[in-house]
Amino acid sequence: MRDKQAVEDYKAGIKAQLTRAGLIRGQPKSSILQASAPASSVSSSSVFASQQFQSATGAGSSQINNMPSLTYVDPMGDQTVMTMFGSTLNSPQTIPIPLYGSDGRFQRSNHNSPFSPAGSLPSQPSPMVEMPHFNDEFNTATQSLYGTQMPSIPDEGFQMSHIVYYFDHIRKLQYAFAGNSVANITYSLILQDPQGPVANAISALVALHCTRTRMVHGHRAPNSNLENSPEIRFYDSAHQQIYRNKQTMLSESDANAAIQMLSFSLVSGGVTDWRPMLDIASEWLVRTGITTNDNPKLMMMNMNEASRLALKATMWFDIMSTLTLRTTPKHLSFYRRLFRGGGGYWALAQQGISDESGLRMDSLTGCPDEVLLGIAEVSTLSCWKTQELRKGSLSMRELIRRGDVIERHLRTQTETMLSVEADQTQLHPDLSSATAEFGNVQESPTGHAGASLPVDDIRRLVADIFRETAILYLHTVLSDSNPGVPEIMKSVDIVVQLLNRLPVSNIDRCLVFPICLAGCLTEDPRKREFLKARLQGQHDGCGNTDEVLRVMETSWQRRDNRGGPVEWQELLHTQGHYLPLLV
Repeated sequence: MRDKQAVEDYKAGIKAQLTRAGLIRGQPKSSILQASAPASSVSSSSVFASQQFQSATGAGSSQINNMPSLTYVDPMGDQTVMTMFGSTLNSPQTIPIPLYGSDGRFQRSNHNSPFSPAGSLPSQPSPMVEMPHFNDEFNTATQSLYGTQMPSIPDEGFQMSHIVYYFDHIRKLQYAFAGNSVANITYSLILQDPQGPVANAISALVALHCTRTRMVHGHRAPNSNLENSPEIRFYDSAHQQIYRNKQTMLSESDANAAIQMLSFSLVSGGVTDWRPMLDIASEWLVRTGITTNDNPKLMMMNMNEASRLALKATMWFDIMSTLTLRTTPKHLSFYRRLFRGGGGYWALAQQGISDESGLRMDSLTGCPDEVLLGIAEVSTLSCWKTQELRKGSLSMRELIRRGDVIERHLRTQTETMLSVEADQTQLHPDLSSATAEFGNVQESPTGHAGASLPVDDIRRLVADIFRETAILYLHTVLSDSNPGVPEIMKSVDIVVQLLNRLPVSNIDRCLVFPICLAGCLTEDPRKREFLKARLQGQHDGCGNTDEVLRVMETSWQRRDNRGGPVEWQELLHTQGHYLPLLV
């Protein structure tokens, strides 16, 4: 800052970039993601000229210039609408939402954001804090977002840069096998409501990811309690919008936004509670009527893509939450009908439906339908066992009989994992054109960064890891969590062997549950170090790897010092203010 010429050069560079992006008032404006895109990428002769990239609910155009403008309302009280997708003058779609009044007080809905009490934020909001300078080794994409002093009033490219960052960096970390189809669906939701809950939730997630990444690289957080930070402002906005819509009608957009807010909790390492957002998504699920439908697979097939994405994500988080909450899934009878009641791959094939890849859970998470149902059934069996123990009426014979049914199902229903091919969807051309000005939005049809095995082999390995982990989970219910039980030792060995065949990559992020459970239930020092290293390989300050590592290390310490069963689920309840989620 002491070098005035350097400052002027820097400002000129920013102005030039914003001018090319069409983000300076009085200058010609262009699409958010088409600043320098070749005309062929959006021409009528493009491969995307068909309805392939219409919005997820069936409306909208495949080109950004035909969509409503993405706007961002100044959270400090200014009613100015900031342009993101071209001109918004006199646009009927531009509806500013005043989050802060002219005195700086937050205008909250009846449902408060978890970041602050029911009152107001300070009447005189403090300006953004200047970020420390980055070294050359630091993530250049994060630097482009927060490398300079952040303005007290966000500039016109602020939210845009967050959305681009999401598609470039974060989407690949959320669901290992989602590929480009999920990116296109999410993008279409943003185009439908450019200042809606999905856009705000994603922006909150990106801002938090950048803050956490800075911290893991040794830079101080700009605001240790996050108050008045970009992530909280975006979070509060999305939070208010979701709860306002909840009073009338929840849409698939609200459900997807709630899932993004749940991801915010995971990335934060427990700064917020994920359960309220899961409740919102579950309420949307019930309102669709699918939980009581006699043929949920057919209804799921007839849903639009955004609804199917929200449905699969909600089911995934609901079932996996039972590991932490020690409860039965909220919609167990629905899951049984969907995954087992005549709606499997071969049943659909008999109805003339040959492609069910978009319906199956492993196309999103890597965990096959029958295995996810198996986890739900084991959680239910665990709750039944606890209830019978309290009543003093537990029949070990009945417990084993029920367990055998679940294990037989898990070991015999294995053909479906071969039916799902990797997502070969091409990335939306508007996202691809973002490389011109805003970085490298990578096409990732497989989602396997750093993996050296063929995609099909990786999918089979991940499916097998989840399957054996479900069996391991079952044996902890049948025999308690004793590492010396032969069935437990065998399953741990298999999980470790499968992981050893899987190259270290971002795929490990989706295997938190298998790594944690196998780690807690082994007494072999070499296996412990191996599993610990797999988690540490994903340590970037984002997610719950630190919490899971603490669970594993605490279980080892207690087992080595006291012996007895490893109460890994109880340890999940001692890891901070909010419970961790093993996803």
